[in-house]
Amino acid sequence: MSPQREVWLRRIATALLVALGGWSGVSIDHWMQQELELVRYQSVIQEIASLMRAMPARAKAKQTIVRLRVDPSRGLLQLTALRDGPASYETVEDTIWLPEGLQIHAAPGAFTALPTGQRSSSFLMIAAPAHQKLFRFTTGSDGIVRLEEEPLS
Repeated sequence: MSPQREVWLRRIATALLVALGGWSGVSIDHWMQQELELVRYQSVIQEIASLMRAMPARAKAKQTIVRLRVDPSRGLLQLTALRDGPASYETVEDTIWLPEGLQIHAAPGAFTALPTGQRSSSFLMIAAPAHQKLFRFTTGSDGIVRLEEEPLS
């Protein structure tokens, strides 16, 4: 099931529960907070996927190497571009801080896209332990970024 469809179904379920009044106000409030938190996490995950998908085109357009650096200890993903010249240096183009509750489970030090549009093949796993969810990103040299949401085991 696509993340968008799952969010839509969750919203309908929330509306039905509120309409039926089957739960006490406190239970509904707690449940809705949990659902909103999960939707926020899924939004951040989609933002990361979009950033990863755009990397080859960005590298090609700028004719430079683009890297997505992953720092699991700080919950940080940072997009950088290598600038050529007398002294090569990297500039930070974008930064994503993971919200509290999301943890980088497994990742390479960086994902790389070359000026030719080719990218490194690798994977990134981000966990939401409170929701028992695992988000798995897989990149291939073909340029495709696959995102899967699965139960955390």
